[in-house]
Amino acid sequence: MKVFKFGGASTADAVGIRRVTEIIAREKESLIIVASATGKSTNRLEQILEIALEKRSEALAALDRFFEDHAAMARQLLSSEELPKYLDAAQKLKDESLPWLHQASDRPYAFLYDQFVSTGELLSTRLLSAVLHSRAIKHELRDARELIRCEGPYRSARPLMEDSCQKIKSALANLREGQDLLVQGFIAGNKEGYTSTLGREGSDYSAALFAACAGASELSVWKDVPGILNADPKFYADAVLLDELSYREALEISRLGAKVIHPKTIEPLEAKGIPLRVRSFLQPDKPGTLISAKAGNRPLPPIVIERPGQVLIRIEKKKFPPADALQILEEALPEKRLRVVFREDEERAEWVVPERAHLLHLLQHSDVLRKQVSYSSGLSLLIVRGGEKSLINKLCENAEVLHRRAGPEAGVERILLSKGR
Repeated sequence: MKVFKFGGASTADAVGIRRVTEIIAREKESLIIVASATGKSTNRLEQILEIALEKRSEALAALDRFFEDHAAMARQLLSSEELPKYLDAAQKLKDESLPWLHQASDRPYAFLYDQFVSTGELLSTRLLSAVLHSRAIKHELRDARELIRCEGPYRSARPLMEDSCQKIKSALANLREGQDLLVQGFIAGNKEGYTSTLGREGSDYSAALFAACAGASELSVWKDVPGILNADPKFYADAVLLDELSYREALEISRLGAKVIHPKTIEPLEAKGIPLRVRSFLQPDKPGTLISAKAGNRPLPPIVIERPGQVLIRIEKKKFPPADALQILEEALPEKRLRVVFREDEERAEWVVPERAHLLHLLQHSDVLRKQVSYSSGLSLLIVRGGEKSLINKLCENAEVLHRRAGPEAGVERILLSKGR
């Protein structure tokens, strides 16, 4: 058995969904198919939830447009006989999502986020399932919240492996001969009966959990890139494909901030010795990047990661007790791995974090934060591993360097840049 994980870029439109269907159809081994929300659905749903905090009627109108866009895609993919069943399922999901918008001002944001934004994965897998049925590809669609059980805070839940593996193995045992299993990434279910999510970009992690519990022979993560590159070719012309990486190398690169693989993905695969391939859905015959215990015996080229859309947050500790401000920021920034600390002393803390609409809303409107916190947005964070001084200087051309920090990893430098507007 293999696990195939398809991200939002692979199912962004009708052409992409047809392409995914072809990749699934030609695979001879049985599959667990893990699908993310289509395209930029997660971003759109986040924005709708943000709007609902202040302008509920606008949020409801935006949700209508969101579901209509999915219906339009379905009309391109399904016959007149198949379409009504999908539209009924989509309407049910819409009806289930509406109460969360009406409660946007009354519930903790992290809780609301998981209940509402998870709509994207549930909707995408229903559409993919309908298309697979239209192609007579045998499969069973299951709700991942019934299979991945979790605990811990909303937006960064921790899977309960023993319970989850039992449920996944039971689901696989109940499949009919020749059936694949189709599930959502990113989402899980907690003991209180609510949806939790595994962290932003957590669908890769979901796929790794399914692979580990199923004892899969391989996990393939299908992306819009040929594999893992040492840099984004959009801003670094000398980017090269990394054919092979060890688990440790892949984990280090992902922890530095590379978006291709979620860092949590590696650990359950390494524990079971399951190889991971990062492959391109645009070039499905290419091998991509292999991550395994055997790979990674040659020196790596410099690793260059640029993270645009960053916010520099300055917390004044000397003027005000920081506890309240820190608590608010901790709740707004659940993923600590994305936080870079450039300064932390008795007078001031300076963090660099990704821009999020909810975070900017708090910085602008929270009375506590406005007294204790200042910020600068629209910045870029450059992370370089193994780069010589000449390379770093070249990468910083035409930008103002605001902060530089070496480490804590050996040979790694982080540079905060302002590139202007």
